Amino acid sequence: MNFKTFAAALAFVVGGIFVVGSIGCSKADDTFLTGPQKPSAPAPDTVDPDSTDSEDENSADTGPGNTSNGNTDPGPVRPPVTVKPDYRFFCDDGYPPYISSVSSKASSSGFGAGLRVGLANSNGSFDPNGPANLEEHRLPQLVSIPAFGKARLLFSAKPVVGGGRVGLGLRNVYVADTDVSTRSGVAKKIAREIDVDPSLQVVASREGYGLRTFGVSDQGKYLLIGTVDGYQLMDAVTLQPMGSVKVGAASRNVNPSLRESDMIFSVTRLDGSFVQTTLFSLTAGSSGQVRSSKTLETARSLRRPLIAVSPVSGESFAAIDSKNKIRVVSSGAVRASSFEVQNLPKKGMFSSAAAFWRDGVTGTLMAAVGFENIERDPTSGVSLRYKIVQVFVRVLSLDESKVLAMTETELDYPLEARRVIESGVLASRRVSLKDLRSSPDGREVFALFPGGLSSEIYRLKTNSFDRVSQYGCGEFSMGVEP
Repeated sequence: MNFKTFAAALAFVVGGIFVVGSIGCSKADDTFLTGPQKPSAPAPDTVDPDSTDSEDENSADTGPGNTSNGNTDPGPVRPPVTVKPDYRFFCDDGYPPYISSVSSKASSSGFGAGLRVGLANSNGSFDPNGPANLEEHRLPQLVSIPAFGKARLLFSAKPVVGGGRVGLGLRNVYVADTDVSTRSGVAKKIAREIDVDPSLQVVASREGYGLRTFGVSDQGKYLLIGTVDGYQLMDAVTLQPMGSVKVGAASRNVNPSLRESDMIFSVTRLDGSFVQTTLFSLTAGSSGQVRSSKTLETARSLRRPLIAVSPVSGESFAAIDSKNKIRVVSSGAVRASSFEVQNLPKKGMFSSAAAFWRDGVTGTLMAAVGFENIERDPTSGVSLRYKIVQVFVRVLSLDESKVLAMTETELDYPLEARRVIESGVLASRRVSLKDLRSSPDGREVFALFPGGLSSEIYRLKTNSFDRVSQYGCGEFSMGVEP
């Protein structure tokens, strides 16, 4: 496969080229998916609390052009420095589940940080070393990252019931301000969690994704809290009501999302043995109070809910449908297109996990999709072991004018994931790629591949997937570190 084609479509355009001085002490360059971003302030001199490796950032330049001695000669013109973004992931994993934090700066052999999050005591704080008052934390949704190592999260948990009765508390939705350095957070109850309809759980379990009756808008302004007749919107900072959307019971209308740039709201419900996602246009006043809603479009027979390609107003939504085609819905023109993925193997399974993004240089709509042919090893006897016939992730460019999907490159599953699949340790859980997702800024793609005890986060590179951390991650939410 000619990877130059892939690099041209996905490489981040920079003004100059770095020469890495020491290969033994440096990590491989990241593959960026969009064009140049606005310059950002230098990162604080802070060590990532959950990273096991330290990584040298851009050091100060004391060469020609330094004017500290009063010399105003600017010296030779240097190409601009490309600032690589850092990402923060928040996962739920373990039994009972708990929230953990993973940094994209961590090494492939490093670990994340488990967070102890609980309700405040009389002093307004929570002691992570004391008794827990919340348990079974699930589905963390990142609201915002106000500072390095800090994060506000929305999640589901149960209050601890006294007398040794474990797991008997009713599940609620909480918001918490967390600190990765102290591995703790103080939570506040928002509402009782609405349970998801069991019929939806069957479909989601088959496809391998999580279901929620709560969520956060893409820029972190609104909390989306499920009710008996739809969703209430709340200000993410003040927690004041900001209107509601009457879409029917949240138990049957799940995985809410809201793109703030054009106020497109979406929910997903059952559609036979698949799901359908409906897009709504919300009208809000100058204060952000939602006044009305209007149905735009419903995409039916989907394997997973539609997801926004980017936070840009008028941008499309996409998902894999029941015919294994890429369904792209334009919220601006209210129209849909179906892209067929050509030359797939005759045997195996086309995964419903897919990432979508818009190339920042060419404007081309891009997609990353997965394919798996994994069989039970007939020589394993009583023990359950698997044999990989073929597994890969294909990167596609989607020509929207011709409704044509073109292959840019094809990458094998990472070696660590292949070893785990064939080792037999996955007998009690799903053997497959769990998720593919582009970062919030559209610059990188991350995946959840099988790991030792759970899924693990990997980053898409030019010709491979590199593990971000060996920390287990069942579901994840991510944001860009400031």
